[in-house]
Amino acid sequence: MEFSHFVDLMEVVDIPVSGKQFTWFSNDGTAMSRLDRFLVSEGFIDKGRISGQWIGDCDV
Repeated sequence: MEFSHFVDLMEVVDIPVSGKQFTWFSNDGTAMSRLDRFLVSEGFIDKGRISGQWIGDCDV
């Protein structure tokens, strides 16, 4: 809730993702999270014609 409140106060947008839904997985596969986020202003989205971000496979 605090993070969402911060995003609203800063008037930025969390760019929608395509591809994979999560960027982090626990070793046993029981926990997943989206740690990597790009927060940008509406003006930056319009100027850069940004429509989203792609999360690919993590083969580390």
